[in-house]
Amino acid sequence: MKQINFFKNVAFCVVVLVATFNVTAFAQLSGTYTVGGTSPDYSTLSAAISALNSQGVNGPVVFNIRDGNFSGSSWRGEIGNVTGASSTNTITFQSQNGNKANCTLSPSGSSSSNYVFYLNNAKYVTIKDLTLNNTSSSYGCDIRIAGAAKYCNIENCVLTGHTGSSTSTNKARVYGSGIATSSDFTFENCTFDRGSMATYLRGNGTTTLVSNYVFKNNTINNPYYYWMYNYYAGDFTFENNTFNRSGSASSYFYGLYIYRCGNANVVKNNIFNNTCKAYYNYCTYFYYNNYYTNNKTSTPLVEGNIYNMSTVNNTRYSRPSYDYRARYCHYKNNTYNISSTYSSCYIQLYYAHYYGENCLAEDNTYNLTNNNGGYGYAGLYYGNKDTFRNNTINMNGNMYSYPYFYYTQNYYIVNNTINVKTNSRTAYGAYIYRYGGIFAYNKITVESNYGTIYGLYPYYSEGKLYSNSVWTKTASSNYTCRMYRTYKGCEIYNNTFYSAATGSTNYTMYAYQTSSSYGGKVYNNIFARSGTNGRLFYCYRSSYIEADHNLYSASGGSFFQQASPSYSTNSLSNWRLQTKLDKNSLKYIAPFNDAANKDLSIDPDAPGAWAVNGRSLHDTSIAVDITGTARPTTVQAGVPDLGAYEVTPTSTPPNATATPSSPVANSTQVFTFGEDTVATIDWGATVPSTYTMRQYTGTQASPMPAGVGRMFFYTAATP
Repeated sequence: MKQINFFKNVAFCVVVLVATFNVTAFAQLSGTYTVGGTSPDYSTLSAAISALNSQGVNGPVVFNIRDGNFSGSSWRGEIGNVTGASSTNTITFQSQNGNKANCTLSPSGSSSSNYVFYLNNAKYVTIKDLTLNNTSSSYGCDIRIAGAAKYCNIENCVLTGHTGSSTSTNKARVYGSGIATSSDFTFENCTFDRGSMATYLRGNGTTTLVSNYVFKNNTINNPYYYWMYNYYAGDFTFENNTFNRSGSASSYFYGLYIYRCGNANVVKNNIFNNTCKAYYNYCTYFYYNNYYTNNKTSTPLVEGNIYNMSTVNNTRYSRPSYDYRARYCHYKNNTYNISSTYSSCYIQLYYAHYYGENCLAEDNTYNLTNNNGGYGYAGLYYGNKDTFRNNTINMNGNMYSYPYFYYTQNYYIVNNTINVKTNSRTAYGAYIYRYGGIFAYNKITVESNYGTIYGLYPYYSEGKLYSNSVWTKTASSNYTCRMYRTYKGCEIYNNTFYSAATGSTNYTMYAYQTSSSYGGKVYNNIFARSGTNGRLFYCYRSSYIEADHNLYSASGGSFFQQASPSYSTNSLSNWRLQTKLDKNSLKYIAPFNDAANKDLSIDPDAPGAWAVNGRSLHDTSIAVDITGTARPTTVQAGVPDLGAYEVTPTSTPPNATATPSSPVANSTQVFTFGEDTVATIDWGATVPSTYTMRQYTGTQASPMPAGVGRMFFYTAATP
C-alpha cells in the first residue's frame, strides 16, 4: 500500500507540475506593459517581442517604452503572426511619454538582422512616437516587412540612421521585397531621414501587387537615391507629405518612384522640394502606371501637388514629373514651379504626360523659368486619346520654349492658357507635331525681344484647330501661325491670329505645303497685325491649300504672297483672281477691344464689328466660341462669326464703299465692303445725287410678313 501511495503521489505531483507549466507558457498578453528603464515588465525590446510571439494576445496590448537612447542587439526584434491579434486585439509599441525625441532605439544592423522592427507576417501592429535609428554604416533599415504582414500603422516616428551617401537598398529606412500578400499599412506623421531611400516596397509581379499602403502627413528629408521606391504596387496613397532633397547626388535622383504599378495609386496634396545636383533629376517617376492592370474605374490620381524644383549647373535634365505609359491617369490641379540657372539645362515637363493612353490633365499650372538659356518643354509627348484642358503654361526667362504636343494621337487639347516670354531665344506657343485630334479654345501669347517666335505651329499635322486666340510679338522673325507640311485633314477654323511683331520677317499666316501630298483648310479666321511689316498671308502654292471666309486686318503694308509660282499683291480682288482662294473673304480693320494688351475680343460698339458678325461657314462641331458663348451650327439657327470670339454688334454698319462714289446716269455703280461685293446698281437716265448701302450680316430684317422665312442677312439702301 505504501508503494502504491508513493506512485500515486508522484503521479499527482507530475500532473500538478504539467498543469502549472501549461498555464504559465500559454498565458496570453493583455493590457499595458513597460519596456526598459527602472523595474520594467520587460528589460529590452527583444524580450517584449519574444513574449509577444510565444504567448499571443487575448486583448489589446500596449508596450510603453521608457525614455532613453537604447542601443545593442537586444533593442530590435522580429514580430510574427501573433496568436489572437485582431482589429480589436491590437498590438502597440510606443514611447511611454509620447515624445519621440526622448525615446530612441539604436541597434546596429547587419546582413542578417537589418532592422529595428521586423514585421514578418505581423498583423494589427502599431509603432508610434519613437525614434528608430539603425546606426550601421552599411545597413540602415529601421522597419522590415515580409510575408503577409497586414493592418499595421507607423505613427509619429522618426526613421533615421547612418547619414552617408548610398544607393543600396540595405539603407532603405523601410524595406519589403516579394510582399504581394502584404497590404493595409499606414505611415502617418513620420519623418524619414536620409538613407538611400525612405522606402523600398516591391510586390511579385504586374498581377501580384503589394497593395493598400498609405503615406500621409510625413516628411521625407534628403534620402540619397530615391524619395520612395515602389515596384509592383497597387492602390498606394501618398497624401499631404513633404518631400525634401538638396545637396549633392549621384547621376540620378528619382524622387517618388512608382514602377509597373496598378489600379488607383493616389498622389495628392504633396509638396516636392528639390534643389539637388543630380544630372538627371526627378520629383516623381511613374512607369507603366495602371498599364498592365488597365483599370478603367479605379484609376491613378495625381492631384493638388506642388512641385518646387530649382537646379543649377549640375542638373542637365530637370524632369519634375515623369509618367511613362500610364493608362486612365488623372492629373488635376497640380502646380509645377520649375527653374534653372544652367544655360544647357533641359526642363522636360512634357514627360509628365509621356505615352499616356486615355489620360486626363486638367487645371494644372506649369511655370518654367531659366534666365540663362536652356530649353523648356511642357505639354503632351506621344500618347493616344489623352485630354489636356484648362491648364496654364507659363514660360519665362531666356530659354528655348516649347509648349509641346508631340506625336500624340486623337488628342483633345482645349481651354488652355499658354504664355511664353523670352529675351532672344526661339519660342513656340503650341508646337503640334503629327496626327489628328482637337486643339480648341486655347489662348496663346508668345513674345520675345529678339528671338524667332511661332504662335501656333501645326507640323505634319492632321488635327482640327479652332476657336483659338493667338498673339505674338518680336523684333525678329515672327510666324503667328505656321502650317508646316500639314496634311489635307488639317483644319484651321475660327481662330484669331494677331501679330504685334516689328521685324521685317513677319507672317500672320505662313502655310508651307510643298507638294500635293500636303494640304489643309483655312476658314473663318481673322488674320491681323498692328504694323505694316511682313505679310498677312503666305502660301507655298495656292493649289495645295483651301482658304476662304477669312478676315484680313491691317492698316497697310503687304498682304498676300505665294511662293510658287511667285506672286504678291495687296489687293484681295487680285489675290482671288490669281489663286482662286478667299472668294468670300474680307479685307477690313477688325475692332479688337485691346489688342495691344492681348485682348482679341471684338468691340461690339465699333462699326467694324460688322466685318466679323455673321460671316462664317457653319460647322456643327464648333458649337461655342472661346468664351463658351453659343455659336449657330445650322442655317436655321443663324450664322456664326469670324475668329475666336462671337460678337453682337450694337452699332450701325459702316457704309459700303461705292465705285464710283456717286451715281452716274446710264452706268453701273458697285458697292463693296472689305473688297467683297455687297450690291451693284445699273442706273438709268435719272439718278439720285447720292446713294448709300449698308450690309447687315448675321441678323434678320424686320418686320417681315407672317409665315415668310427670313435670311440672316440683308442690305439697307438709302438714297
